[in-house]
Formats: sequence, structure tokens, C-alpha cells
Amino acid sequence: MYHFQEFWQTRKPDFQSCKVVVFRNILQCVYFHEVTQYDIVSPDDLLGLQTQIQLLDSNTKAFLSGKKASNALLWGARGCGKSSVVKAVLGKYIRQDSEIKSENALRIIEIDSKDIGVLPLLLDYLRNLREYFFIIFCDDLTFHNNEMSYRSLKSILEGSFEAKPQNVLFYVTSNLRHIIQEDEQINALHAQDSIHEILSFSDRFPLSIGFYPISQNEYLAILRSLIQTHISQNTPNACDRESQIDDIMDTLRQKAINFATQIGNRSPRTAKDFFTFYCNQIFQ
Repeated sequence: MYHFQEFWQTRKPDFQSCKVVVFRNILQCVYFHEVTQYDIVSPDDLLGLQTQIQLLDSNTKAFLSGKKASNALLWGARGCGKSSVVKAVLGKYIRQDSEIKSENALRIIEIDSKDIGVLPLLLDYLRNLREYFFIIFCDDLTFHNNEMSYRSLKSILEGSFEAKPQNVLFYVTSNLRHIIQEDEQINALHAQDSIHEILSFSDRFPLSIGFYPISQNEYLAILRSLIQTHISQNTPNACDRESQIDDIMDTLRQKAINFATQIGNRSPRTAKDFFTFYCNQIFQ
């Protein structure tokens, strides 16, 4: 496809000025896209996810302090906030300069799951950039049991003769707890081997953070928080805000419940999508 050494020398990102890059590989066009507009998520907006945020943030702080840190797998049902937690945690380190020098050295490389085959080549170059700490982020990483591409990632995470680079971590999200989708057609003779193979891969992510479906009350609480934020930004008189929030919630409660039932998913993303529809007058 391309000679990676030549590609790196001619198109490597300017990490001195850019903190986030996205590796693009589309229609044989390969390059690093330097991100200038961040989709930052505030931790305060992620209701009910404080435990997950704290776990990932503690791991990130240890990494940036030069301590031993772990590759992280954030897994769970769709729309439950996995990628939002990653953006909330890492966002505070890239949004503004910190008084702690090592925190300013964080660089993020986002890569699509279809492109993980390039990771062994990429790591050969990143390990020599010791002035930076790199977190490679892959959203929605899932493999079928008959795919072989995950094995290149498996060996660089752990198992190779070469030591892992101390300045690189992997943060991935997946709808599956063990990333690899189990084959329901596999016969009993090979079932145990298949299970061991799946577990040996997910074990390369010692920090496993689960996200679970939320209750109806939690779903409505998230919706209320969205309404509260919207009202506080658009209503100057603080005395009127609570009554407005109550009135809107009374109007939308059953519609929000029906919406979640209709799409078959009660999650923070569902609440956000529903409220966007309401603001755009799609739901009245």
C-alpha cells in the first residue's frame, strides 16, 4: 500500500503544535489529520458515570507521571457514554496548558479499527519520541472470531520479545466485553480453545471499565439535566427556571419514555437525541 518509513518522514504530524491527530486511510489516501476543533465533553454532563471517569483519569494521571499504567477497555451497551468518558478525561489535558509539564506532553492518535494493522509500524516510531506520551484511541473495536487482524495488535500489546514502549497506551471502546465476537457455530471440541483465545486478547487490557443500561429514572434525570442546562443558558430570570423545567418535564416525560422504547435503547445518548429533537420542534 505504501512505504511507511517514507510516509512517516514526509507526513508525520507536527506534535509540537498539535495534540490530537486522526489516522486516515481512505481510498488509498493515507495521512494524519491534525485536529484543531475538539469535541470536548464536560465530566459534569456525564451523570452517573463518575466511577468510570475516576478510574480512567487515575490511570491517565499515572501514565503522565511516568508510573506504570494500563491499556484500557471501555465496554458496554451502545450509547452508554464510553467514548464520551474518554473525551471527558483526555479533554482536560489537551484543552489548555497545565502547570504540570508532563500533562502538556500528552498526544492522542485516533485510529479506525480497520487500520490497526499499521500499529506495529507506528509504534516503532512513537517509542523514539520520548518527549511525548501517546494514547492511541480506537472507538468501537470489535472482531469476529474468524478474523486474524487482531493478532497483530495482541502481540504488540504483550507477548513480543520487544518491550512495550513506555510512552504509549491504548484506550479502546467496544460493545463487547471481550472485544471478539464469539462464533455460535463453533463445535464443542474447539469451544474451550476459542474461549481461551478470546480471553487472552481482552486480558491485554487490564483496565476493563464496564458501562451498563440505565434505569428509567436515571434516563429521565439525564433528560432533566439537559433541560436545566438549556433553560439556564436561555432564561435570565433564575426565579422562573425551576417552574419552566418542571413544566417541560411534565410535557416530555411520557414522550421521552416512548422514544426510548421505540428505538430499543434507554441511554444517555438516547436522552440527548430526544432533547435535540425537542429543541428542533420535532417533538412538541
